[in-house]
Amino acid sequence: MNEKREFIFTDLACEAYSEHSADCSGVSSTEYELCGMVINELKITDKSAERLLGKARGTYVTIQTGKLWELGEEAREAAVKVISDTLNDLMHSVGRRIEGVLVCGLGNRMVTPDAVGPITVDAVTVTRHIREESPDLYASLSPYDVSAVTPGVVGQTGMETAELVKGAVSTVKPDIVIVIDALAARSRERLATTVQLTDTGIRPGSGIGQKRRELSRETLGVPVIAIGVPTVISGATLAYDLLLEGGAPPSGPTLRAIEDASPFFLSLNESDLVVGTLAGVVASAINRTLLG
Repeated sequence: MNEKREFIFTDLACEAYSEHSADCSGVSSTEYELCGMVINELKITDKSAERLLGKARGTYVTIQTGKLWELGEEAREAAVKVISDTLNDLMHSVGRRIEGVLVCGLGNRMVTPDAVGPITVDAVTVTRHIREESPDLYASLSPYDVSAVTPGVVGQTGMETAELVKGAVSTVKPDIVIVIDALAARSRERLATTVQLTDTGIRPGSGIGQKRRELSRETLGVPVIAIGVPTVISGATLAYDLLLEGGAPPSGPTLRAIEDASPFFLSLNESDLVVGTLAGVVASAINRTLLG
């Protein structure tokens, strides 16, 4: 049985499953290649798997995009297409007619690794305000009524993100919510090279051990699709992995030191370029889906 390491953080369902696959039933995992990218589709179907993995029941699609900030326009356009097609599939699997869409960019705009959500929303085309001002233009723009919000973080507003998003939902009454957020990865190879989409919603900050209220169908009253990009990794997790790679399995005092270390998180040194590129790709994928 895999021993649980409390200092290992990840928001990625595929990584959580990889850690516990030998002990986990109630999960189906399919992997295939599309447009030069490896796609993993994970379905968590029962409560035991939900508890073991720490992930809600539902579908998780992980797209390995590669280092898009180093690749050309062709690779970025391929990523836009795959993300858009995946988002479209998830939207059409929620079991209800969709006309109104609320897009939420979670995170702190002032902290670069956490700014994926707000920067993405900056580039999303919203249409709701045009409906009454220019009906003809509105009809030509999108089959959806699109609105957007960037609620910030509790340290900036004094309010839980979930409270602010719930207020927006009660005002605009969307049929579905799309949230975008930065995630924590288990492996440094996943940093900014992976996009995860899920129909289960999201608990902001869960990947770094924070206990924020979740955004889900249960809390908001409408389906929630989450799009996440891993931009940070736990320092303790990184130290643990580097010791393993060096042939020195941490144990005894070394392991206790890792487990007792104050939690901190690392990001890539080119985070500004990385976040800008990934936010642009995700925004383009959302626009491609919602603008028809």
